Amino acid sequence: MQQQINLYQPVFRREEKVFSARTLAQILVIALVLLVGGIALLQLQLAKLASTRDMLAGQNRSLESKLQLLEAQADAGPQKALDDRIAELETRLEDGESELNEISGLMLERSTGFA
Repeated sequence: MQQQINLYQPVFRREEKVFSARTLAQILVIALVLLVGGIALLQLQLAKLASTRDMLAGQNRSLESKLQLLEAQADAGPQKALDDRIAELETRLEDGESELNEISGLMLERSTGFA
């Protein structure tokens, strides 16, 4: 009779590692590259938005100065003439009211003596 000897020892078996140091380093490098690429893309978009903001701010300043110029021109012309005309008509109205009061007073004085 032959005796079988099993030389296999599970303790000495080499286990396959799922995440080796090399795999973890590769994942870390890929994540770092993606992070740097994302930051670069966001910086590019931010620069474009900043230039758009500066352009719009310049247009806003230009329009504000044009608006102030137009307001100054509008105040100098017809608006002043209308204000002067309103003041003149108010003065004439006050004069007419005072004359009407005087006439009414005279009519009341004359009507007291007649039968």
